[in-house]
Amino acid sequence: MSEPSVDPGSASAESAGDGLTLHVLSGPYGGRFPLADEGQVLIGRSSTSDVCLADPSVSRRHAGILRRESQWYVVDHKSRAGTTLNGLRLDPERLTPIEPGDVLRIGPWTLRVSSGRETQAATVHLEEQRADEHIERLPSAESATLMGEGRISILAECLESFASARNEEELAETAIGAALRGSGFSRAAILGRTADDSTYTLIGSVDTTGGKHAPFVFSRSLVEEAKRGETVLLSAGQEQAGGAEYGQSIVSLRIHTAACVPVFLGDAVSGFLYLDARSGESSVRSGGVRHCEAVSRAYGLALANLKRVELERREASLQSELEAARQAQRVMLPAESGSLGTDHFLRYAATVQPGLFVAGDLFDAFALPDGRVVVALGDVCGHGVSSAMLMTMVQSSLHARLERGADPVEAITALNRYVSARIPVGRFVSMWLAIVEPSGGVVFVDAGHGHAVHLDADGEVKELAMTPTSGGLPLGIDAEARYEASTLTLDRADRLVIYSDGIIEQQNDQRDLFGRDRLLKTLTPHRTAEPKRIVQALFEAVRAYAGVETLDDDASVAVIALGG
Repeated sequence: MSEPSVDPGSASAESAGDGLTLHVLSGPYGGRFPLADEGQVLIGRSSTSDVCLADPSVSRRHAGILRRESQWYVVDHKSRAGTTLNGLRLDPERLTPIEPGDVLRIGPWTLRVSSGRETQAATVHLEEQRADEHIERLPSAESATLMGEGRISILAECLESFASARNEEELAETAIGAALRGSGFSRAAILGRTADDSTYTLIGSVDTTGGKHAPFVFSRSLVEEAKRGETVLLSAGQEQAGGAEYGQSIVSLRIHTAACVPVFLGDAVSGFLYLDARSGESSVRSGGVRHCEAVSRAYGLALANLKRVELERREASLQSELEAARQAQRVMLPAESGSLGTDHFLRYAATVQPGLFVAGDLFDAFALPDGRVVVALGDVCGHGVSSAMLMTMVQSSLHARLERGADPVEAITALNRYVSARIPVGRFVSMWLAIVEPSGGVVFVDAGHGHAVHLDADGEVKELAMTPTSGGLPLGIDAEARYEASTLTLDRADRLVIYSDGIIEQQNDQRDLFGRDRLLKTLTPHRTAEPKRIVQALFEAVRAYAGVETLDDDASVAVIALGG
C-alpha cells in the first residue's frame, strides 16, 4: 500500500482543448488511442481506420471524433449497431460535444475519454502488487437477503440525495457516507480510473476517525483484482493467527479489513469504492460488504444519469448556437437557382452544403443597378458558428462595396483591409469574385481560392489556375496585399463552375481524396447541361465516393451560364 500523492498539475480543471485519448475500459482487447488534433479520427472495423476495432458488430466506418477550435465532438456515421455516449444512443451524422470523463460504447468496446489533466483535486498512486497479500473474491449474492431494515433506510436516503447532486463529487460524498453508515468500516473513498491505469483519481474520501491514526492508503492488489468486476476483500486476521507475511503497510497500519467494490458505468468498471478498518476500530458488521455493493451499484446508476443529463445540456446548447448561425446564413444566401441581370441574361445554380458543422462557405449572386451580375464564392478558414458568423460579416461588407460601384479589384482590396483589421490571428478567407457583363465578358479576382473551371463550347474543361497576375493572398493575411483582375469571355454554350475545397478534399473509407481529376472527369459529360444539373451531378459523385450523405467539410458548388 502507499499514501495518496497529489500531482500539483492535476488540480486544475480538465479542458476539452487539451489532447484527448480513448482508453479501453472493457472489450475484446485493450489499448490507448491518442486522438489527432487535425482532421477527423475515424473509428471502425476497416484496417485503414485511425482506431481499428476488429469485431463484426463494428461498422467499417462506424464513428468519428474531431476537434474544432477548443471543442471536441463525436459523430456516428450511420453505423449498424449505433454508438452510445454516457448511455445515450447518438443520432446518426449529428455532432455531439464530448469531454474528458465521458464513456463511449462502440460494439463490444467501452472507452473512456481522457485528457492530459484530471478533473479531480488529487491523483492517487498505488504500490506495486505484492504476492504475499491475501485477497478474497466475494461471490455474487442477492443483496436484499443481507440487508436489514436499517440498511434499506440508509440506501433509500442515499438514493434521495443522489437525485439532488449537482456533480460527481457530490454523488461520491453521498455514496461514501451511506457505505460507512451501513458497513462498520472507518474509512471510504471513491477512486476513478485514468487513461493509463497506473494512477487513479481521488473523487472523494471520508475518514470517520478524523485522521487520528494515519493517512488513507490503498492496496494495488485489491484494485487490480476489482478491475475484473468483482468485489474483493483483504483480511489481516490470518497474519496475526498464523504468521503469514503481509505487505508492510498492512502490518504498520494494523489494517484488519479492506474491501474494494467496483463501480460500473454500463457494463464497464469505471471506478472503485474502497474501504478499510484498522486495529482498535470497530469490526465490519455482518453483511457490511454487501451493503457497500448495493451503494456502489446505486452510485454507478446515478453517475450514468448525471452524465446523460450533462450530455443533453451540452447538445441542447450546441444545437441552439448552430440554429442561430443557420438563421443568419439563410438571410444572407440567395436562392439556390435563378436568372439575374438585364433581360435575365445570366442563369445560375448553387448549393452550399454544411459539413458536420454549420458552413463557413460563402456564396452570393446579385444584379448591380446597371444590369451586370456579381458572382462570389468564398471559404472561411475554420468551422462552426464562429466561421458562419465571419462569413455573414464578409458577405454583407462585400455586397455593400459592390452596390456602391466598386470594381472587383477595388472591392477585394478594401474587403481585405476590413477583414485584416477584425479577423482573429490564424484565420483567413479565400474568395473568387466576378462581375459578368450581358455580352459574356467576365472580370474576376481570385483571392487565394483557386477552384474555378471553365467548360467551353469546344468541349474543353479548363481550370482557371491562379497565376502571379490572376491570384492573390486570401483575405485577412496581409492588409496591404495587392490584387489584379483577369478576364474571360463566356459563350452561350459555356459553363463556369466555382467550388470550395470541401469537394476535392472529401475522403472515402480508404482515406483517399476525391481530388481534382475526379472533379474534372465528373464535369466533362455534363459540360452542356443546365447549371442545376451540373451542381447535382457533382454532389452525387462526391457522396457516392465518400459513401456518406453528410460530407466531412463544408462543400459548395456554383455554376453560371448565359441565356435567359
